[in-house]
Amino acid sequence: MGSALDSVTARSDGAIGEVAPATSPPVGGRDLPLKLYLLILTLAVLMPALLASGLILSHFYTFQSTRSEETALLMARSVATTLDHHLESSIETMLALAHGQPLAAGDLEAFHRLAVQTLGARGLHVLLRTVDERQVLNTRVPWGTVLPKIPFDDVDRKVVSTGQPQITDLVYGPVAKKWVFGVEVPVLTGGVVSHVLTMSTDTAIVANLIADKRRSDDWTIMVLDSQGRIIAQLPDHARNVARDASADARLASPFKEGVRRLGSGAEAKVVAHSRLGVTDWVVIASIPTRAIDGPWLAIWWLFGLIGAALAALCVPLAVTTSRQVTAPIAAAEAMAARVGHGELVEPVHTPLREANALAAGLARASRELHARALALARSEMRFRSVFEQAAVGFEQTTLDGHYLGINDRLCSMLGYTREECEHKSFQILTHPEDWPAEAALIEKLMLGEIKSYDLEKRLITKSGKPIWVRLSTALVRDLDGTMLYRTAVVEDITERRQSAAVLARLAAMVQSSADASISLALDTTIETWNPAAEAMFGYKADEVIGQSPTMLCPPELREQQADLLQRARAGQSSAIETVRLRKDGTAVDVSFRLAPIVSENGPIAISATLADIGGRKRHERQIELLNRELIHRVKNSLAVIQSIANQTMRTSPDPEAFRVAFQGRLQALSAANELLMRTSWGGAGIEEFLDRTLTPLIPAVAGRLHKSGPPIVIPAELGIPLGLALHELGTNAVKYGSWSNQDGRVEISWRTERVEPTAGAPLGSRLILTWTERGGPRVVAPKRSGFGSVLIERGIPDARVERRFEPDGFVCVLDLPLEFPATTRI
Repeated sequence: MGSALDSVTARSDGAIGEVAPATSPPVGGRDLPLKLYLLILTLAVLMPALLASGLILSHFYTFQSTRSEETALLMARSVATTLDHHLESSIETMLALAHGQPLAAGDLEAFHRLAVQTLGARGLHVLLRTVDERQVLNTRVPWGTVLPKIPFDDVDRKVVSTGQPQITDLVYGPVAKKWVFGVEVPVLTGGVVSHVLTMSTDTAIVANLIADKRRSDDWTIMVLDSQGRIIAQLPDHARNVARDASADARLASPFKEGVRRLGSGAEAKVVAHSRLGVTDWVVIASIPTRAIDGPWLAIWWLFGLIGAALAALCVPLAVTTSRQVTAPIAAAEAMAARVGHGELVEPVHTPLREANALAAGLARASRELHARALALARSEMRFRSVFEQAAVGFEQTTLDGHYLGINDRLCSMLGYTREECEHKSFQILTHPEDWPAEAALIEKLMLGEIKSYDLEKRLITKSGKPIWVRLSTALVRDLDGTMLYRTAVVEDITERRQSAAVLARLAAMVQSSADASISLALDTTIETWNPAAEAMFGYKADEVIGQSPTMLCPPELREQQADLLQRARAGQSSAIETVRLRKDGTAVDVSFRLAPIVSENGPIAISATLADIGGRKRHERQIELLNRELIHRVKNSLAVIQSIANQTMRTSPDPEAFRVAFQGRLQALSAANELLMRTSWGGAGIEEFLDRTLTPLIPAVAGRLHKSGPPIVIPAELGIPLGLALHELGTNAVKYGSWSNQDGRVEISWRTERVEPTAGAPLGSRLILTWTERGGPRVVAPKRSGFGSVLIERGIPDARVERRFEPDGFVCVLDLPLEFPATTRI
């Protein structure tokens, strides 16, 4: 803060006065004449046009050069394709002759006539040699002429060894007395090559084939054999045929096609090559670069002459034009000087329309300056009136913090007189705890980092009591940017801060409330939505604010909600227990309270509080369900006891037998109920279930009961009937079976099976429990069935029971369901 204050020098008297006009330096630090600027403008317009034209010409030259390379490659490729087609056609013709009837029949004279008729018209001749290099036929001479022996070369031997057609390089024909090349095919006799048939072709035929491929006389086309000798060349074919052009052949890359620029100066040229497909010949097409660049050189010379002519024309024109502009500007400059001294001026007339408009503008400006001076004086009077009579405080302070001006409202806030304030600084009146924050803002303001700042802070009044104010401060600068003083608007916000603190506490209570708290406008749109409401309904605040609370209400309860909202708008409170909908569509039980928010003029909003009572509702429903279940099970147990009593009485010969049997069955029923109640009727583990049911019956000797099987849970619906059945099996074992002596034992094994549901067996999981007695008295099937047998065979719903009275021990297999429909009750 101190560094910023020290870097600025305030006026010694702290007054706000007029500022002396300053002369701005020329732009860029130079004062250049208008003539030079017009010349620069002319060149700035002309040079880009010339440069763009040059770039366009350069682009077209590059394009044309690239097209020349493409043309060369296309020409070489076209010649190679034409020669490939010609040679392939020649091979087909020769193969047809080699397989013809005359030659196959050995009639060489007839073959001579056929070859002359077929090929002679086209200037083609054939010769036939045996594999021992004897020439037996040549259509260049009459039939019967004695022919010289022509030794085989590598191509001839390749035809004999491979049996495939071949194309020879350029050779000098001893009979033709000229340079020719041959198309050779084998002649087979008995599947073996016996002769070599050769078509002797004059090089002029190749020259004629490629003659129409030249684009212009500047192009050179050469066809070279594999040894680099010229087969055909245009132009000057006759003079160049058989010339060694191996140097040109080496220029061709190993690739099938290619193009490059070779040489320099007058010898520079574009060269393209393409290889034939049926032989190792190479086609080379070339053109001198001077033939490409010559026309463009003339264009460049023409472009340079046009550019020089334009420059010679535009520069004098710019100088002449500048003379026509400077005189009117000088007249306007004289007018501006007079306006600067506060004089009233009249417009002048010059040949330049813009200068006339400037003169007219200066005349208007001189009149407006006088009018604005008067308006400024009046504005100063109005400002003073507002400054002194405003309902907020105004202050003007020097850069070091002392008061320059202060209005009556600020004096009344502070409790000081105006004279007392003039000897104080705003730093002294600022609460010490609030000063560091404002000092940092003042430093940024004076460094130009911010243009103004707003701050809420405390001021110390004359009585020592702090008041809260809102301060809006800005920096006032001179016309040249020099900092003059600070001005600020001061608003007393003490009461507002106190009210805000109360509202903040209330808002914090609402935000931290465990109940959903919602405020509604009088048109019933949602205005606030606390976190508890987000948690309860799943909507974020931005999803519901501005929406109707109807989105939370089930359709069947919307009429009820509309009635409650209408009562709240009328100033009445309501409280009900109802249901509302979450974002995911699920229902939540709530305690719903509506109350109006009232001001001096009546209700201004509606407060809605919703508490989640789902837990209590579920608890009430659970208690109700348990009561109903308890009543049902008591009734069911009483019915079972009554049935047991009736059946036991019918099968007991005397009261003592009835007592013993009935007591045992009640104990089994009690044990099953106790175990199921301990597990809240959720079922019991099978081993614990067996122990609880059979332990009272097992003799004291260890090892009399063996259990084996996987861990499973006996469902509550199966507990009582299975317990009674096992009790009857154990009782029978004690009376008549393996537990009736000292050595017998009982083995209980079980397993589960998964059965696909069918119409006859709707349940998919069943328990197979096998009761096996061993070591007891010899088993004899009973002559009659008592109530115990009924409990075992028919006491378990949907059970299948198999009893076997085997000589070495009684066996009972119980096939029981482990899953029951929700409505099953035992």
